[in-house]
Amino acid sequence: MGRTIVFVGTPGAGKTSILNEVDHDHRLVNIGTEMFNIASKDHNVTNRDQLRKLDAKLQAQIRSKVFEEIRKAKEDIILDTHATIRNGPRFVFGFTMDELKSIDVRTLVYVDASSKDILKRREHDLSRHRDVEDATDIEEQREVNISLITAYAAVLGIPLYIIKNNSNQLKKAIEQANSIVKETFQ
Repeated sequence: MGRTIVFVGTPGAGKTSILNEVDHDHRLVNIGTEMFNIASKDHNVTNRDQLRKLDAKLQAQIRSKVFEEIRKAKEDIILDTHATIRNGPRFVFGFTMDELKSIDVRTLVYVDASSKDILKRREHDLSRHRDVEDATDIEEQREVNISLITAYAAVLGIPLYIIKNNSNQLKKAIEQANSIVKETFQ
């Protein structure tokens, strides 16, 4: 099994934008994309946003298949996922502690941005079909996410990095991500 860095963030914080620009020789795995590939084939899901509307048990089964593939990988992996996915008032976890323990996670990275920046990005992202939320909803999810990811890092005994990706800071965020990837996989 290869080593893994897990990048998480509230949807709209920009983690995928950052990871698409990171210089690396490692496999980049987007959990949402992999789950969509399975769900579209096995459960007639037609877009990624439908994943969060699936029954929680079915989501967990699909995610389990993705983690099974990650465990089989021999190469180092950069994992792109969410700490939580919000569905109305309900938070669904993007992964469990047991799933993290089942792979060789070396580092957790939380990509963050202000609630205002996240809201603005979501409003301009026409590729997604998100529920209507306001800055208060986003702030609540950010708080849940940082609490959760901090607990995961503490239990696993691994470093936690926070990258701020506020407006006009993408280049700096990419540089920080490059540094973390290089340090983790050296």
